[in-house]
Amino acid sequence: MSFVNTVLEEIKNRRERLLNNQLNRIPSPFKRFSDDFIGIEQECYTTITSFTKGGKSQFTSYTFIYKPLLFCYLSKTDVSLKIIYFPLEETPNRILQRFISWLLFDFTKGKIRISPRDLRSTITPVPQEVLDVINMPEFQEILSFFQEHVIFPNESSNPTGIYKYCKQYAEEHGTVTTKLGKYRDEFNVPRDIQVFDKYVPDDPNEYRLIIIDTINLIDTERGLTLKQSMDKLSEYLAKYLRNRYRFSPIVIQQQTFESEGNEAFKLGRVRPSVAGLGDSKYTSRDQTYNCHTQL
Repeated sequence: MSFVNTVLEEIKNRRERLLNNQLNRIPSPFKRFSDDFIGIEQECYTTITSFTKGGKSQFTSYTFIYKPLLFCYLSKTDVSLKIIYFPLEETPNRILQRFISWLLFDFTKGKIRISPRDLRSTITPVPQEVLDVINMPEFQEILSFFQEHVIFPNESSNPTGIYKYCKQYAEEHGTVTTKLGKYRDEFNVPRDIQVFDKYVPDDPNEYRLIIIDTINLIDTERGLTLKQSMDKLSEYLAKYLRNRYRFSPIVIQQQTFESEGNEAFKLGRVRPSVAGLGDSKYTSRDQTYNCHTQL
């Protein structure tokens, strides 16, 4: 099948899915702003940026983990979700505790509101009624669903380690085909080589997210600065993991300290911006969406 025919067939198939009441996205949790942010699409690169303590991780968790997971758990669609989360700012335990806190509020329709700190019995013992809800069968099923669909890799958190882990996941859950290509060796002699042709996932309706929280905290590659390492990771995320393997990267990135100082406030530059992205601007170049959170 030619390249043009492949694209036209995809357009036709996606139209048919909507006509058959199926989905080509995981809907946005923000109904009032759904025209601006329609939800999670496959093969999209999103940057979440804000100032220090601006709620970037909380916004990302709610928008790209909590609500999508619950939607996939409750809905009858054929859409599924897999999240590969590289938690460079928090531990997996703390991330799960935040999810449980939110889920208690959502599950009880607002009757239970407890912070992760209080859930850990930091000052006073967690109430028994909270534990009773957590132990309910349906609540446990949702926690099992979270564990099944959210992966916290133990691999290196430098660009190459992140790329290799995600590439391995894709190849274990899909098929890569190659084609014959040409290259010239060090003696300028033409050689044949098998090169990447296309990738077909086992489940075409699986939405695969890569969450980097935060990219400013990645381990640097040997011999590279932090900026160069961030640039390299962004290239991996966009050029290979998104374009080849159909991942949707979600990158959380800190704004520069200068952009949140008194001088910026005096000049009225209090909103997060692309120009204020800390350490590297390449994430803005590579992205599909840029969410400037100001919570």
